[in-house]
Amino acid sequence: MKIVCRPTARYKRLLRRVWTEKYGHKCAYCLTDCEEESTVDHVVPRSRGGRNSFANLVVCCLKCNQEKAHYLLEEINMTLLLQPIKQYLENEVGGIS
Repeated sequence: MKIVCRPTARYKRLLRRVWTEKYGHKCAYCLTDCEEESTVDHVVPRSRGGRNSFANLVVCCLKCNQEKAHYLLEEINMTLLLQPIKQYLENEVGGIS
């Protein structure tokens, strides 16, 4: 049996704040300033089998989140320009406890 750690709403808010501060409030898809309208997005949509895990979460602007919707990045020619939250935590903070 594998135990999966899922982010709580409180932890997502904290991650969104830390993430946007670390990357200068930039969207993970278009690199525009998204300080006012940042959202947490699933790189692989949950409707397509994407998990609700740190390895699948990025912070992006509302516009990109709405444009991406339930599509995979390849389907709509979008590029992920900033790494997912899990990779940030592993690289910058030293891992997830």
